[in-house]
Amino acid sequence: MIDYGDFQFACPLGAGGSWFYQAMKPLGIPFTTTTGGIYSPFTDERNGALLRVSMVCHPCTWLFKCFERRGMNRDFETYLHHYLRNTPGAVSRLFLSYEADSYMRAEDMPWAMYEFMEMIGHKEPGKLPPTTALRTICLENVHLRREIMKAEKGMADAFDYY
Repeated sequence: MIDYGDFQFACPLGAGGSWFYQAMKPLGIPFTTTTGGIYSPFTDERNGALLRVSMVCHPCTWLFKCFERRGMNRDFETYLHHYLRNTPGAVSRLFLSYEADSYMRAEDMPWAMYEFMEMIGHKEPGKLPPTTALRTICLENVHLRREIMKAEKGMADAFDYY
């Protein structure tokens, strides 16, 4: 978790946290981090922060990033079938466990970030980092995508993912 004073930020690895950090850096807002940094969930202490902010990304995108990070020898669809068989709903549980007051969807960048910066009083945030790291994965297997979204209903409902 990063504490910026008036607000705190944290999100799961692979959801856009490093992008958020890079976007905030030029603003020069002083901050402190907890052990585990940007990816550790919020603590019980707000330390005066009025708002807790997090980022989310589409469940299929997040699962693809996990697949890439693990460097698995099987194909992505096999990985997804394994996920559905063994841990359905885990992505929703992870993202919802952060219990932020406000969430920004990676797919809504950079516009959501401009609006957030304006909300916290920075009308001219300057140039934001490229959003290529926040790319969305389009799963072509419609049946499999439907099964993922059914398993991640909590996330679909909370963040308007379909």
